[in-house]
Amino acid sequence: GCYLGHFCVIFIGIDDKEMFASVYSSDSAAWSEATSAQLTYDHLNWEVLPALAGNTLYFIFERGITMLKYNLATRDMSLIPLPATPFFRRIVPMAMDDGGLGLAEVDMQSNLILWSIEIGPDGNAGGWVLSRDIELKTLLHAHALVLFVVAIADAVGVVFMYTVDGTYTIDLKSWQGTKVFSYGCYDIIPFVSFYT
Repeated sequence: GCYLGHFCVIFIGIDDKEMFASVYSSDSAAWSEATSAQLTYDHLNWEVLPALAGNTLYFIFERGITMLKYNLATRDMSLIPLPATPFFRRIVPMAMDDGGLGLAEVDMQSNLILWSIEIGPDGNAGGWVLSRDIELKTLLHAHALVLFVVAIADAVGVVFMYTVDGTYTIDLKSWQGTKVFSYGCYDIIPFVSFYT
C-alpha cells in the first residue's frame, strides 16, 4: 500500500490474453512485478472513475456486468459481479462512509439507486444490497429528467448527475439538489483536497 509521505502509481492493462497490474512506489523507486487475472473479454470503462474503498481500487467494465477489484496491499486482482438490472445503465463505484464499497446509478424512473456490498465471513465480497432508493423528482427542478450519474466526490458525499436541464449535484448527507451548470457534462473529475 501507499502511506503518508510516499505515493504510488497503479498501472492496469488489458491485452488479448489477460488483465495485469503493476504498482510504482516512490518509497522504493521501483515498479512491482505484474499480477494478472483472467481476461473478461471486456474493456475498463475509462469514462467512469475508479473508487478507492479501504485499500482497494474498483474499476467498472464497459458492459456494466462486472467490476475489477485491485487490492493495493496484496496486489490481488479479481472480478466482482454487479447487481443485475433489466436496463443498460451507467453505474459508478464509490467509497461508503464505513470504508466499504458502494455503487450509484439512475434507474428508468430517474431514481438515484445506491447499493452497498456485503462482506462475507471469509472477508470476500458477498452480494449487493440496496441501501437507498431516492426519488430525484422531489429533489431537483421539475424539468431535470436525470439520465445518469456522472461522477462522485465520495470524500464529501456529493453525486454529480447529468440531466436534460443541466448538471446537478446531490448532497448525500443533506439530500439537497443543486444545479451547478446549465448544460450537461458527460465527464467530471471531482478532486478533493484537505488542508490542515
